Amino acid sequence: MKLHVCTSCARPGERGRGVARPGTRLFLALRERLAGAPVTVAAEPCLGPCEDACNVVLDLGGRDVFAVTRLDPERDAEVLAVVCAGSGAAEALVAAFPGAVRRVRGWKR
Repeated sequence: MKLHVCTSCARPGERGRGVARPGTRLFLALRERLAGAPVTVAAEPCLGPCEDACNVVLDLGGRDVFAVTRLDPERDAEVLAVVCAGSGAAEALVAAFPGAVRRVRGWKR
């Protein structure tokens, strides 16, 4: 399982010198929380759609790939980490983030 986290995500007003972008904060929080779990957390320069930041893509292998949008690094990192570390990740993802999850077709990374 691999969790791709967009590190360039930033909402209007959240960009500034010396301030980590929300996507970077989400990546760092997930990398820390998932250390030792059977999940690879990868920083990605852009996953789009930027207007729905923060964004991640969860690749469960094969054709099971899901994008999750509108994540808040402080609010959602812990929930996302628990979902990714457990079994039944696809179903848990949809339950934890209703309306923000979609299946991705043709994912290649």
